[in-house]
Amino acid sequence: MNYYGIRPTRLYGAGGGAITTSTTVPTVLIKPPGAQGISLYIVTNPMLVQFCPAITAVYKTMDSGATFTDLTSALIDADPNTGASLNALSTLVAGDALFVGIDKDASGLTTSYIGARGLYVDITTANSEAATVAAAFNIIAAPSVVQAEAGGSWTGFTETDNTLSAGATLATTARTITWSNDPTTWINGAINGHTAYWVRLAFSATLSATVTLSGMAALSRYWTQNSITMAAQIAASTKYELMFDARKVGAIELLAVTGAGTAYVNWLI
Repeated sequence: MNYYGIRPTRLYGAGGGAITTSTTVPTVLIKPPGAQGISLYIVTNPMLVQFCPAITAVYKTMDSGATFTDLTSALIDADPNTGASLNALSTLVAGDALFVGIDKDASGLTTSYIGARGLYVDITTANSEAATVAAAFNIIAAPSVVQAEAGGSWTGFTETDNTLSAGATLATTARTITWSNDPTTWINGAINGHTAYWVRLAFSATLSATVTLSGMAALSRYWTQNSITMAAQIAASTKYELMFDARKVGAIELLAVTGAGTAYVNWLI
């Protein structure tokens, strides 16, 4: 127990070696259920640390929104042994799509920094079918779930799919789908009775029947704002305990500052 009255658990890096981070691609760690903080020990090189907004719902529909399959618990529990099958998810025209709800209070310091800058996805069984993904955000409070982007419910992101390989999305361990445009018209909306900032992932062709995901996180928009780094910088050879609102945080990102770095992370529960 520490002075917060919280016990540590889920030590990342212990035994198997410390977490290694780069200066270009943040390391993402999904928050385990019940975590209220992190204990960080930075071994070498200073790091930037950023909290990510919580994902509050992940739904799949294969019948134009008549029914939804709830994938939330399997994807945000930080357990690689649980997973969610996409079951040959097909196209928007066929009535299929994946919906990711980001905490409805996850607005940034300005309206240009609402929501997230992308999604982190852990892929257990990769897709092998040629298909691309189109990410969109809701712009009305009650979006039509499979309406085309020109229909008034959704606006498309300018996305970069780092999971794309040989024409197949969700096919690599690169794990991120990011976007560059700032969604100033993104608002809270309701899908399947749940209110959030919604990201819709629609695919251009049917995915492999065996595609399975084991984790998902929203990536923080706070890395930079007006050319100012918004993440906390922690010095090397230093231990910190950082507490957060467990309802609002879904993951953390670590990025080395001056060179490849190593760290130990201990979630506080």
